[in-house]
Amino acid sequence: MGEKATQILVVDDLLLNRAQLSQVLAEVGYQVFEAANGQEAVEQFKQHQPDLVLMDIMMPVMDGYEAARKIKRLSDSQHVPIIFISGETSDEAVAKALDAGGDDFVAKPFNPSLLRAKIKVQLRIQTLNNSLQQNIQQLEWEIEDQKRTQQELQDISNYDALTGLPNRHFFLIYLAQTLKENASDNGKMALLMMDLSNFKRINDVYGHSSGDLILQQVTERLKRYVSKEQMVARTGGDHFVLFLEKVEQISEIEETAKQLIVDVAAPYELEGDEVIVGVDVGVTLYPDHCDNAEMMMRCAGTALEFARKQEHNRFSFFAEEMQQETEAFFEVLTGIHVALERGEFELYYQPQVDAINRNIVGCEVLLRWNHPKQGLISPDRFIPLLEKEGLIRPVGEWIMKEAIRQHLEWLEKGLPGVRIAVNFSAVQLQEEGLAEQVIEVIRESGIAPPWFKLEITETSTIDNLAQVAETLHAIRASGISIAVDDFGTGYSTLNYLQKLPVDIIKIDQQFIRDIPFSPEDKTLVKAVIAMAHSMGLDVVAEGVETEEQAEFLRKHSCEELQGYLFSRPLPAKEFEALLMKMIDRINEPLTLF
Repeated sequence: MGEKATQILVVDDLLLNRAQLSQVLAEVGYQVFEAANGQEAVEQFKQHQPDLVLMDIMMPVMDGYEAARKIKRLSDSQHVPIIFISGETSDEAVAKALDAGGDDFVAKPFNPSLLRAKIKVQLRIQTLNNSLQQNIQQLEWEIEDQKRTQQELQDISNYDALTGLPNRHFFLIYLAQTLKENASDNGKMALLMMDLSNFKRINDVYGHSSGDLILQQVTERLKRYVSKEQMVARTGGDHFVLFLEKVEQISEIEETAKQLIVDVAAPYELEGDEVIVGVDVGVTLYPDHCDNAEMMMRCAGTALEFARKQEHNRFSFFAEEMQQETEAFFEVLTGIHVALERGEFELYYQPQVDAINRNIVGCEVLLRWNHPKQGLISPDRFIPLLEKEGLIRPVGEWIMKEAIRQHLEWLEKGLPGVRIAVNFSAVQLQEEGLAEQVIEVIRESGIAPPWFKLEITETSTIDNLAQVAETLHAIRASGISIAVDDFGTGYSTLNYLQKLPVDIIKIDQQFIRDIPFSPEDKTLVKAVIAMAHSMGLDVVAEGVETEEQAEFLRKHSCEELQGYLFSRPLPAKEFEALLMKMIDRINEPLTLF
């Protein structure tokens, strides 16, 4: 349905005048109603509720002045503009028209362009006035709502829309104020930081709407812990905090943490199923571990990370020995902003070999960080930081350019060409302009697109699958192949294969590890290979460490193998030595150890 046309009431005792006005208005899309005198005008206004009135002055039965006054006295009509249009143009007539409720005056004979302009202005004023009145009414409601309770001192933006709990912004203000107000006391305060476990699986299986229902149910359980001296807040995603303003004994906190875990972990009903959501809890104390709100959040976060590593007792108090790790984390966080500029990043290459002749046909490009103080840092520690700090795009571009430069250098040396596979995270895939960036890097480098492979980490969270599919289609159209990494480890693998333009799947090492001892893994791997081939996809097996595994995969037509049986990830010089070694043994199985 189209947008409703603006309605205008034309009031004039002369039919010819009404016809002329109606034609001028209809030409620009206005809907016109007509009245022959003031009395008809009032009745027509009640019936149609027009957006604007064009009013003649001198008319039988009731003149325009009286009609305007009556219309303005009607409910919900005060802000409807009235433009008088008359041949009586004396100052007295104009003043009387405006005093009767008119908003503007147009002399007869009228100029159509001028009339339309004045109408447009009055309608705009009306729109702004309505908006202003709505804002004033909304403000009055908010002020009245704030008067109901002293606790609601902050704007509605300080509360989480889904759960109704204070959000991170409001909680940090509250925490800082509370610590400041109680700085002179000798009492202890505690912060319990919570992170739901198994929540991502619920989102994947049941959908985000069901996940929202779980968050609301979790909130209701956490509200049991809210009192005058306690606050629960949602700080983002599936993260919550509980602040205890007065703590007499440490044992109280332990009991609270244990009870939290029991309460949150009790089954939830979702679409007729019972689902379980666990919770990990990190605890920190004021002033034992910290002296301000920011440090309290950091310490609780560090304790939470330790709690996540435990299998059973899933809460952890911050301890002094964790401080070193906390400081090391911030050292990494600071250093990562200058690591690229300082040349601290380095690429390693792990061979991917032909399953039949063991020749190197490709390599996975892996990023390493040589930190000046901490040495070689695991990608698991710094890749999420690159994404969080907004650095993954420039670093990702550097990885592509450096890997391609190295590939071309090997070709210039007469070494065999191998396809380079670069990992892209979900964060990168959802960045605007990624396809253009990748294609431009390939074009500028001069490398043939088939030598470049883009690997998607399957366990990454992709929020907008349609957007990612569009990006990958554009990249694939340029001749670059697409691989799904860690295939089988998540809950959306088949969904990826159905919706993304995939050429290759990489079977995760957890399914390769127990071959040939595990009948289940053997059956699963055979099924995955068969399924991939039926879809026209090639298969790469990761984590191949034994000859038995390699032979099993070769026997079942897996195209390529990757793992420590052939080589660990190597710096460029060492990988180059492997390529040179392959020249001499091009027709022999590659033996590296």
